[in-house]
Amino acid sequence: MNLHVYALKRSGNNVIRKWITRGRLMAVCGNVRPEYLVEEGISFDAMGVKTPLPKDITRQSLRYGSPRAFRMSSYFLPTYYAGVEDRFIPEHAVLTQDVQHVIIVRNLKNCLASRLQRGKIASRMSYPTTLNQEMERILDVWVQHVNLSTNPHSGVVGIYYDRWLQDESYRLAIGNQLGVHRAVEIPGARASGGGGSSFDGMAKVRDVNNLMNRFSRLDEKQALILKRCIEIPHVAAAISKLESYHKLTSV
Repeated sequence: MNLHVYALKRSGNNVIRKWITRGRLMAVCGNVRPEYLVEEGISFDAMGVKTPLPKDITRQSLRYGSPRAFRMSSYFLPTYYAGVEDRFIPEHAVLTQDVQHVIIVRNLKNCLASRLQRGKIASRMSYPTTLNQEMERILDVWVQHVNLSTNPHSGVVGIYYDRWLQDESYRLAIGNQLGVHRAVEIPGARASGGGGSSFDGMAKVRDVNNLMNRFSRLDEKQALILKRCIEIPHVAAAISKLESYHKLTSV
């Protein structure tokens, strides 16, 4: 099964990627340009094993794996995992039947807390520390991801990171949908992708409950930005929708 996996950065997507791909023959790339997943004639599925992937399919960064290595491994291995970060999902990507689309969503307060802290450590456009245009775009991406992942008719497998981390039965149910072997265990491990935790680096996770209150570790300025973000009306509505959905559903 080929997987197109969408998530915001700092959503637990690196550790979930490790959980899904562990022990499987899959070509793995954690930061794919989404246009190559959906444009006619250059999608992964259209190329299969016949045509090498485009050279610029992912940014040139060893931290996310060599683009050349991914092209070569996808040429020989039976399946692939393509991660897409901080991007909207094109409507026709969701309707594609050739691959399984997966959305990873994290509680927004913790996700943004981690992103704000990351932006404080390493100043990057992808980690805004104010409610600027890029932050607004990221919030809108999160809202879209919530709407699709909570829609049982979207054809998407939604993974709520916070629940995946704490609820073994939920984790097993998601694993059954994605072909993850029952014996594969992961919560508590620290994935190296993305440089580890925004707060604790590569230190081992000793209590997963500490991952549920990242917002409590923000300074006063960061906390104010977080408050402004989650009080935006359509964002607040999506927060309530996500929480309500996972209170009412078994998977």
